[in-house]
Amino acid sequence: MRITRRRVLVGLLVVVVVAGAVIALCVRLVLDPSVGPLPDRADAIVVFAGEHSRADLALQLAAEGRAGVVVLSNGSASPVTAPLCGQAQPFVVLCPRPDQLDTRGEARMFGDLARQHGWNDLIAVTGNYHVARARLLLERCWKGGTTFAPVSWNHVGLSATAHEVGGLIEASTLQRSC
Repeated sequence: MRITRRRVLVGLLVVVVVAGAVIALCVRLVLDPSVGPLPDRADAIVVFAGEHSRADLALQLAAEGRAGVVVLSNGSASPVTAPLCGQAQPFVVLCPRPDQLDTRGEARMFGDLARQHGWNDLIAVTGNYHVARARLLLERCWKGGTTFAPVSWNHVGLSATAHEVGGLIEASTLQRSC
């Protein structure tokens, strides 16, 4: 009986340590994402829905000539970005609505658009706390080159961090498809 109890305790300890390590890794990925330098040119700039500063950064990058197309996920739903939808000069602004209005749905939509338009390279814009999960899902839905341009969001609270960590764990373990 004592051996069984000891095995149970050791097993629980292993589970707690592994779970703690996974959560710590995910927190690190959420709070300090790894991003490389932006390319001089990409086929399109895709923007995950969220803070308006994401659209602002995408428009700035397009104005710098980094891409001739900006895709604002669900952009027509926002009074700030809706007037930009359909703009054609000096770059095109598309505002499609994903079938599923979440990160997975946006990644699917961006992948579908990239294949339809023959795009090879994307610049993806999202909040810095969202890069790890957005990257994971976009890479599952599209095999082209993607560089992330994160918008700094220094006031990510505990709730948003927990949401991103949970979403990253879920996307890494339970929902492994595009």
